[in-house]
Amino acid sequence: DWVKALDFAQRAALTVKGKDDFNTFNTWGDIYFEKHYSGNGDDKDIGSAVSCYEKSYQLNPKSAYAMTRVGKIWSTTNNDLSYRNCIEALDKAKAAEPDFTPLNGVYAAIYEKTGLYEKAKMEQEIYIAGCEDKVKPNDRMINIMYKLKDWSGTLALAKKMNAVFPDNCDYIR
Repeated sequence: DWVKALDFAQRAALTVKGKDDFNTFNTWGDIYFEKHYSGNGDDKDIGSAVSCYEKSYQLNPKSAYAMTRVGKIWSTTNNDLSYRNCIEALDKAKAAEPDFTPLNGVYAAIYEKTGLYEKAKMEQEIYIAGCEDKVKPNDRMINIMYKLKDWSGTLALAKKMNAVFPDNCDYIR
């Protein structure tokens, strides 16, 4: 229940300990984030998520998590400020924690979206190397390689993924 979860997070943020705890604001932001991307939220939910993550970053500028989430949000939008705001958030995250693996996945997403496929491929390779999930990152890599017109690499990776998931039509295009 989104209402209960948001109410609980808000009450936690109002406590003596919670108002100065960056994890409280990350959790609150995550609830808004998940609500929005699950299809149960609206644009103000994602705005509230950004506000929570920015508060978390103010409380702990050494943690990359909050700004990586803000970057991820901006990477999914389509307006004139999307690219600039995404890169700005990711650069803050990278300054805080350069080896934070999820950061590379979001860089790859925004670079792919804006047609910077070589940069996208480089970031995605770093992300795949450090990521526990080897499926979803390879989906993006297949798309990047295809856009780079690396036909043999695209086909080889698609075949590899098809061997793991033979019932998935995405890998037998």
